[in-house]
Amino acid sequence: MKSGHPHYDLEGSLYALASQKHYMALYVTETDLIEAYRPRLGKLSIGKNCIRFRQLEDLPLDTLGALLREARDRRKALRSRPRR
Repeated sequence: MKSGHPHYDLEGSLYALASQKHYMALYVTETDLIEAYRPRLGKLSIGKNCIRFRQLEDLPLDTLGALLREARDRRKALRSRPRR
């Protein structure tokens, strides 16, 4: 939990879930991944770094799972690179 929201941190904030007044939002710091997955996310409301939805049933969970795993794997790869 961070700032009152479920949050996943891996070498900095990676993604978080928040409940807003009229929707829920998944915030992903890897903005280029959101753009890459945009066609597979259907008619969801998508911002620069968030995916907004009203009900869990609105989410393509397989696609979302792939997006989150790729974000995690990218961050792990960056973390394991040798430092100069």
